[in-house]
Amino acid sequence: MDNETRHITPSAEAWERKAYLGLAIAIAVTVIVGFGLNAGRYNFNPSVFPAHVHLHGLVFMSWVALYVVQCVVVVVGRVAWHRRLGVAGAALAVMMLGLGLYTTVLCLQRGAVPPFFSPALFLVIDGLGIIMFFVLVAAAILVRQRSDWHKRLMLGATILVTSPAIGRILPMPLLGPWPVGRFTLQ
Repeated sequence: MDNETRHITPSAEAWERKAYLGLAIAIAVTVIVGFGLNAGRYNFNPSVFPAHVHLHGLVFMSWVALYVVQCVVVVVGRVAWHRRLGVAGAALAVMMLGLGLYTTVLCLQRGAVPPFFSPALFLVIDGLGIIMFFVLVAAAILVRQRSDWHKRLMLGATILVTSPAIGRILPMPLLGPWPVGRFTLQ
């Protein structure tokens, strides 16, 4: 047991686990609302997207679902299940890295960049975001014996991959020229 965990009372530990579960649920709701709003706003037609975009969405949503399940499993005290599911999480993280970078590059090639970002800024934000996600997950796996750091790193990694959903919730077109003028790389 690490130093920080040793000093946490059982009731405080249970509360903390429930807090992480609450955050996981909030993340999942954010992703569902963000992409749901996007689909509703633009009269969503899934057939216009290439197959890799659908796979990308499935894998990223699987990560969010697995993160919620992992938090539930810990809350109910099934730590051995959490460890077994962690192997699937590691595999998903590798797939997310590859698919995230691939999808970003192909979006740039297709010109499918949000109008408030320059292509260069879109590449930097999406590229670094997915790389940092992977770095945080890898760090969390390396420190899995330190549950305090493991859960913080996994939460941070999962928050990083919610930015596209948050971007779809924000009314960027209503902000007028402000975001375009502020968020460009030369």
